[in-house]
Amino acid sequence: MLDIKTILVVAFAVYILMGLVSFFARYKNFRSGSNYWGTAMLILALGTFLIALRNMIPDYASIVIGNAVVMIGLSFFTLAICEYAERPLPYKPLGVILVLYIIFFHLFTGENYFKLRVVVYSFTSVLIHSITVYFLFKIEGRKWVNEIYFLILFFS
Repeated sequence: MLDIKTILVVAFAVYILMGLVSFFARYKNFRSGSNYWGTAMLILALGTFLIALRNMIPDYASIVIGNAVVMIGLSFFTLAICEYAERPLPYKPLGVILVLYIIFFHLFTGENYFKLRVVVYSFTSVLIHSITVYFLFKIEGRKWVNEIYFLILFFS
């Protein structure tokens, strides 16, 4: 059975490779949104790296900064999907959510708040994915194609 640190190191390596592949796709002009996608992967790599360094670096860097960076990476996936589907980019709602999330993690760093942080992390992840779905459903006179239907069904 793998321990958490091993899983995080493997995730770090996968995120780095996927980020580099996404940037390669961007330079080859395969699809719009790949710049956000690659950035999301590299940001997630940094976040998982910080979390994997728990007990080797200060808890504040591992818990607060690491989790904040992971959540920022998830937000970049939303931006990538919205750009790919030619939807408006939800900078403001994502910014507000991220600021509140970072403030919460800053205020509740102690070990006795672990379960509360897990709940807030999960809730924030669901909220960010809900924003993705909302902006995919938001119709502004654009033609719908099968790819957009798939994205909506997938994230619903």
